[in-house]
Amino acid sequence: MSDLSHLPVPYSIIIEMENAETIEWHEVADMFQALVSQIRENPRDPRSPLPEIVCIHEGEDTDSHLLYEKVTQEVPELTELAKLICLGLPDARYYELKNNGALKSTGDVIIFLDSDSVPQPGWLEAMLKPFADPQTVVAGGITCLGYDSLVSRTLALTWIFPLIHGNDPEVARRPVYANNAAFRGTWFRENPFPSHDGFKVSCTLHCRLLKEQGHAMVPVDAITVHAPLRGFRFLVWRAWVTGRDADRKVVAIKGYAWPRRLLRAIKHGLQTQKRCVLRIVCRSHYVDMPWYQVPVALVMAITFYAIMFFAQVAEVFGMLPGGPEHIPHFVENS
Repeated sequence: MSDLSHLPVPYSIIIEMENAETIEWHEVADMFQALVSQIRENPRDPRSPLPEIVCIHEGEDTDSHLLYEKVTQEVPELTELAKLICLGLPDARYYELKNNGALKSTGDVIIFLDSDSVPQPGWLEAMLKPFADPQTVVAGGITCLGYDSLVSRTLALTWIFPLIHGNDPEVARRPVYANNAAFRGTWFRENPFPSHDGFKVSCTLHCRLLKEQGHAMVPVDAITVHAPLRGFRFLVWRAWVTGRDADRKVVAIKGYAWPRRLLRAIKHGLQTQKRCVLRIVCRSHYVDMPWYQVPVALVMAITFYAIMFFAQVAEVFGMLPGGPEHIPHFVENS
């Protein structure tokens, strides 16, 4: 058992519930069960108030009691260890949920955890430790994709997240993931995730803001395992929106005209295809993939990232509608 009484608690853990729409409830319950274990194993200073668990969903705030009842029914001990707060923000998107949850929190440290990610042993202690240094503004953990099938093993190998095993060199190069990061509360409430129409663009813009202000991320061995990506409709849409976001990031940061954006799309597409082929061929054993599944995995990965490439090119030429990106209803639990 760790003693964190010297650390800057109280802390608040913000959990968006948008991702819960794309997985089964028992997977969400696994996250809450793991969180209970983490809080219990890391006792607070008795003089400090209970930590906050802020669950924020995109429905009406009047429905928050239903979420509260569902969570406490699954993990009744949670309210003994923490102050559970359930909030609603109608039609809000991923980063809007996180921002508003943070603004409603009071913790000296704000920790972001997604509803589809399960924290592993030692996660909470690792996230809090860097903030014993008053100069620390942000700490970033390691998010890995879980796997339980050929499709999810393929994506665990080729997704933006590093592998759980195998001394993956991408761990050292990881950015700040909004699903597994901690911030100094006072700083984040003044510098929330920037608003953007893209699906997962605000993370990139926020990392740029941190860099401009001279704040370096403190990398920590705080691991969360993201639920396996699954469902044909969801995966096709995810590949498509990933391509759109790739061009949106270029525009937001570089502001390039379309010829340079097209060149970036081609370069990005080739690099991504090369990466996925190498990782499947060279690292498939780290996800327990039998050798005879490797050819099928290669076809699936190449197809996934080909969809991403065509979406990025379509975005370059303005062939796609604008407006804020939402998870379509047809992909939920698909």
